[in-house]
Amino acid sequence: MIGVKPDVVAAFAQLVAVPARNVVPLPDGMPTTHGALVEPLAVATHAVGRLNPPDGPVLVAGGGPIGQSVAVVLRQVGVRQVLVSEPAAERRELLTALGVTALNPGDAPVAEQVLAVAGRPAVAAFDAVGSSGSVADCLAATELGASVCLIGGDASARPGRVRHHRGRALAGGQLRLFERRLRSGIGTARLHP
Repeated sequence: MIGVKPDVVAAFAQLVAVPARNVVPLPDGMPTTHGALVEPLAVATHAVGRLNPPDGPVLVAGGGPIGQSVAVVLRQVGVRQVLVSEPAAERRELLTALGVTALNPGDAPVAEQVLAVAGRPAVAAFDAVGSSGSVADCLAATELGASVCLIGGDASARPGRVRHHRGRALAGGQLRLFERRLRSGIGTARLHP
């Protein structure tokens, strides 16, 4: 299952086996369509809470379910300017309907688009993709001293040998050169029983 074991991809499986501690029953009467949003919203809420971004433009790399959820949570906590980089046109349309600025990373470098739209670099960024390109976009689009929250994807693709370990991102020396703080947006069942 995605997020449980990297070598098992079961996003569209009809049945999956997971440890009992990872299962939370839905309340009676809750539609399964709403239940499907619990995990992305929980991840987003945890990530935004960990970063607690200051006032100013905030970038989200990736407009899938996690990135959309991060954008919604950012708006709910009062961030006025949320910019989401997403290559899929359908997702950009949905993001615009959610009240955030959707950027197409295929049009121009994301950092240039952030400057053009916001008039300044982002004060914080959330990487909901986890590719080396999306992490690089977050680093390039943020101001010095900004925080970058690494939420998803393959840690081996990240610069500076970033590794997730119990809810923390451990960064190598390369990232220190950018003078940014890295935090992990990964919550675990053990941290949140």
